[in-house]
Amino acid sequence: MKVHISARGDTLTIEAQRLDENGDVASLEGVTVASQMRKGDTVHDFGVTVVDEAQGLFNLTIDAPTARTFAVGDWLSDIEYTLGNGAVISSELYVIRITEDVTNA
Repeated sequence: MKVHISARGDTLTIEAQRLDENGDVASLEGVTVASQMRKGDTVHDFGVTVVDEAQGLFNLTIDAPTARTFAVGDWLSDIEYTLGNGAVISSELYVIRITEDVTNA
């Protein structure tokens, strides 16, 4: 399982790319992207910014003020794609590991 590491209170940005079942680049044309991170009953939604629609590139972001509220530890996340025909496809789960912040603790 892939692990992303971020300090509590830092802007959390994950650069991602949509791939098809063969691992080839898949366009985001007509696709809605959503993602959340969860730890227990706590859920945070990522903002999604498309960087290159044809290449399937996008960023998932949570701002610093929201990230200051994160509990330290491992959070689960995935990415959900809703296709133009209504089909929903989720990525594999991955972990977001939130560590203590040192400078602004």
